[in-house]
Amino acid sequence: MIRSGTVSLPYYDPMTGVMGTWDLGAGTGLRSYVSPDIPLATWGGAPFSSPPNVVLSLAGIEATGGKVRVFLTPQNVQAEEFNIRVEVSDDCTLSSLLVTWLATDAV
Repeated sequence: MIRSGTVSLPYYDPMTGVMGTWDLGAGTGLRSYVSPDIPLATWGGAPFSSPPNVVLSLAGIEATGGKVRVFLTPQNVQAEEFNIRVEVSDDCTLSSLLVTWLATDAV
């Protein structure tokens, strides 16, 4: 099974009203943000039978600062959902990201 999607960060989960703590728009040094749960089974589709492999790619960025360094990592991957961890460093200020994800059955 393959599932894919695109999510805008900071992510707002309309089911719970949770946005997460986006503090990447200010400060210096290493900072991170972990999104609320992002569902893998959209539009009533069946969940994976086990945690899938999730790949992330950067589709858009709104940032300022000297060196813009952004690191994306899938985190807490489960059969039904996962989170995206974003890390920035240096004096980069990050306003928003557009992230595309692809999930496939674990091999």
